[in-house]
Amino acid sequence: MAVEMLNASPKWGKAPLIAPSGLGYIHIGAEVEPPSRPGPVLRRSRGKKQLLAQLKEAATRLEQRPDVQKATVFDATSFMPGGEYIKEHPEKPPAKFDVVVLIEADSEDVLSGVQASEEYRALISLLEPKAQRLHVIQARNLKRIGDVDKTRKGTFVFNHLIGDDPDVVTEHWEWLGGWYLVETGLNNSTLFVPLPGQQSDYVAINNARWNIGLPRLILKQLPKRSFWNYVTKNLDAHHIGAWPVFYRLS
Repeated sequence: MAVEMLNASPKWGKAPLIAPSGLGYIHIGAEVEPPSRPGPVLRRSRGKKQLLAQLKEAATRLEQRPDVQKATVFDATSFMPGGEYIKEHPEKPPAKFDVVVLIEADSEDVLSGVQASEEYRALISLLEPKAQRLHVIQARNLKRIGDVDKTRKGTFVFNHLIGDDPDVVTEHWEWLGGWYLVETGLNNSTLFVPLPGQQSDYVAINNARWNIGLPRLILKQLPKRSFWNYVTKNLDAHHIGAWPVFYRLS
């Protein structure tokens, strides 16, 4: 179905897309020291810092496999509050993942082999005793604005999306991507969806990166009337919930 956007403007068309990557992905979200409320992550325990260092070493070993292209460890810096749809669905588990590992493999077909490998088991065994909750899915790239550069520092986001209609959720992502391109200078983004048979709490997860710091990024959004009249109103109108969490490279 076609999504009719409220308060539309010629400034914000759908984001231009490039072909999906064709890679296979394993997204690991872990609640290690989850926040009690939205806001910045101000402190990290010694144990969490040690865990992040161990995960980075394990990810480096995983990257040595011929079927793995990259394994990246992310450390959360800030959690954003959800909108009206999320308030109306308290049964949906919130995305409180303060640690994320994203594994990029050659294809979807090799993902089960990656998860069965000694290198993967070593990585996941680090998280299992430390995490209050683990959310692990095999995924594919459904839509893409551009590649997310994970080789250098920046402000990263994983936006966890839920909604009544998965097709509406993924088309709506294209429209809001157009707003973010114009208003925040975004030039990359990848949208992941779970592979068939995967148990996921989210319809899709979006990953993106900005070159600017988080305070400046927030100033490019919250003071703008269009953020509230276009971005948030359309999320509510189309029965979509979004849990954005901001990260840095570990």
